[in-house]
Amino acid sequence: MVTVATTAYLIQKLRELLSQPQGCNLTIKELTAYSAMSRSTIYRNFPAGMQDLCLEMLRQDLQRLLQQKLNSWPQLIEYSISYIVHHRICCLNVYQLLVNQKQQFYLLEMLKQFLLTYIDKQDYGPYFKIFLNKYPYELDFMVAGILYNLMDWFDSQLQAKPEVIIKKLNCGLEMFLFHFNNDTMQ
Repeated sequence: MVTVATTAYLIQKLRELLSQPQGCNLTIKELTAYSAMSRSTIYRNFPAGMQDLCLEMLRQDLQRLLQQKLNSWPQLIEYSISYIVHHRICCLNVYQLLVNQKQQFYLLEMLKQFLLTYIDKQDYGPYFKIFLNKYPYELDFMVAGILYNLMDWFDSQLQAKPEVIIKKLNCGLEMFLFHFNNDTMQ
C-alpha cells in the first residue's frame, strides 16, 4: 500500500531531479541515491518504477489544475500552457521519459479523464453528458487533437510560441464546442 507521505516525498524528489537539464535520463538508481529511499521501497510503491512515478506526478499536477478557478476553456488552456512554459525543463523531461516508455495511451486516457472531470464542474456538464451519449467519439476526437498538438509542441522542444499553441488548442476546442452548442440548441 502506498503511503501518502512516501508518495509525496518521492514525487517531490522526482520533481527536483526532473527540473535539472539532464532529467530525461533519470534512473531509479539516481532517484534512490537522491531521495535516500531504497530501491525496494520505490518498487513496492510504484511497481513500474519511473513510469509509475511520472504518471503519478502528472496525475497530481492535473488534480491541482482542476482546483484552480478557471471558468472557461480558454482560461484552462492559457493557464495550462503558462504552467508548461514556467516548468519547461521538468515538463520536457517528464514527456521524454513517458514517450521513451511508450506511454502515449496513458497520456490520452489521463487527459480524457481530466477533461471529463473539468466539464462535470461546469454549468453545462449535464448537457455535455447527453451530448456524449449521442456522439460518444466526440470527446476522443477532441482529446486526440489536444494531445497531438501538445506532443508536436513537446517534440519540437517547446520551440513554438505559447500564443501559437494556445491559439491552436482554442481553435480545436471552438470547433468541438460549435458542434456541442449546435446539438444542444436543437
